Amino acid sequence: MGHSFSHLLVHIIFSTKGRTNSIYVDLQNELYPYICGISKGEKSPIYQINGTEDHLHILVALHPTKSVSDYVKRVKTHSTKWVHEKFPNLKSFAWQSGYASFSVSESSKKAVASYIATQKKHHQRIDYAQELKSFLEKHCVDFDVNHYLD
Repeated sequence: MGHSFSHLLVHIIFSTKGRTNSIYVDLQNELYPYICGISKGEKSPIYQINGTEDHLHILVALHPTKSVSDYVKRVKTHSTKWVHEKFPNLKSFAWQSGYASFSVSESSKKAVASYIATQKKHHQRIDYAQELKSFLEKHCVDFDVNHYLD
């Protein structure tokens, strides 16, 4: 077989360093399209991106030559540099060092995209720490309950 085919949908979640509320609405309005541009350059189209002041969700079709860790590293590195250049008052802006990622089936894509689209409403009921813990438990990821937010 001479061809390779893939469709790798990944739900990625990461927060600001220290979970600071630094992604205010005006920044979100410019940051999300910028991240979509980074992702396009990585040949990995974003189906949905959204978040709150302290974290971000991305539903992406990861290009088969990209690892999740390399993709996240590039998104974080380039977006941080852009934030520092575009918003000089946010020189302390940084992403946390880690991330969470979960595979998504094509049959669940719409539901996950809808969940990401309604982040602000969702977080009126639950904070980031509870949300992340719930995802880790739902996906059977082993984690230290005392250090999963480090």
